[in-house]
Amino acid sequence: MNLARLNHILIPSTRDGRERIRRSLVGRAAAPFWWLYAALSDEGRTLSVLMLFIGTAGLSVDTTLIYVLWSALVGLVIAGICVRPAFHMRGISLDARAPHRVAVGEAATFELVLTNSSRAPIHDVRIAGPFLPWDGHWVARSPSVAVIPQGGSARVEARARFVARGEHQLDIFSAARLVPGGLAVGPSIRSHPVRFLVVPTIAKLARFDFVPRVGGASGAPQRAVRTGESLELFAVRPYRRGDPIRDLHPKTWARRGEPHVREYRDAPSLQVGVIVDDDPRTASEDAYEAALSLAAGVVAQACRGDARIDGVVLGTRFHSLGPRGGGVLEQVLDALATAERNAATDRVRFWREREPWLRRLSMVVVISTGSDLRRRELLFELTRRQHSVRLLRVFDGRSWFGADAHPRAIGPEESVVTVRAVKSRRAVVL
Repeated sequence: MNLARLNHILIPSTRDGRERIRRSLVGRAAAPFWWLYAALSDEGRTLSVLMLFIGTAGLSVDTTLIYVLWSALVGLVIAGICVRPAFHMRGISLDARAPHRVAVGEAATFELVLTNSSRAPIHDVRIAGPFLPWDGHWVARSPSVAVIPQGGSARVEARARFVARGEHQLDIFSAARLVPGGLAVGPSIRSHPVRFLVVPTIAKLARFDFVPRVGGASGAPQRAVRTGESLELFAVRPYRRGDPIRDLHPKTWARRGEPHVREYRDAPSLQVGVIVDDDPRTASEDAYEAALSLAAGVVAQACRGDARIDGVVLGTRFHSLGPRGGGVLEQVLDALATAERNAATDRVRFWREREPWLRRLSMVVVISTGSDLRRRELLFELTRRQHSVRLLRVFDGRSWFGADAHPRAIGPEESVVTVRAVKSRRAVVL
């Protein structure tokens, strides 16, 4: 049972869902409490909780003078709230930038840029992060800025960690000036919501050989289709002096704030297809996540060699890869990030629809979480088309009787990989 997800069972996972709650009757009724919470600083909120205990202890006004202390503290908090409008943030803008993708379990760094277009410097700025979904948590305290110079800007970073893959859209970051006394903050400014993808971790493979098939329908290995200068987009990297101007990548430049260029390499001759075959009825969620990480590792290994990933099949969805503004590995990671588990489909119809794609492949790599019978059927469908097949079986370490049995491979084409080996972040030996 995922207790973190259970704690957020009443909180929508999407920003649109949270906005609907804020506009509902319950959300409007709770608005004054949220306004008071946002008006206080961290120190003010801590003191407010402490005041509840002090006020309880001072109820007997005829036997104790604790109520005097409570009244003084309440006066300080109310005074701080009353002077809030004088500490506005006019002329200040807040821009939040998120990475396009971050791996599961790794810290995502959000860059926050405060720009001062007013006629005076701004001091003591507190920045508050948005409410995170169930799978995220902040890894550091909320950042603060001592001073934003007149006509200048200040940059700070906020870091959070996420443990569930998929598309994430966070609510707004906010910034406000600290009121003298430190118990309240002035009216805040807000950033735009940020979007990013949490992708599976890339499994490390000790060694993985991509061997072209022999024979086949044409009697020879299939070759990749080459056009133009026989180059393919390999990656996007920061600009270095001497790089051709025509290779500049405007989208990455705009997102990162510094020039980036496209990097090309010779189109390889070996075309490989990757199939992730999952059976939700027999495999656990951990086994499926490990299979996706293993698929990312296979693609990363191919990108470092002479093989070309021609397409990826995730359950019943086919993802064709091409020059869409990113490298092959980045495209595959984006597809893996949004992959969903589905039940078994009509296999005969599925293979009939994928026949044109299979014909141009030199090799097929299958990562499966299914049963022995399911894998044998899949292996038969591919080998009868005279494909070179490499089958990777993901095993979660549990048998029907609860033992830590390690299953045997169904043939020389199959290697068995445990979920623990993938999650260990060490090199997986196949």
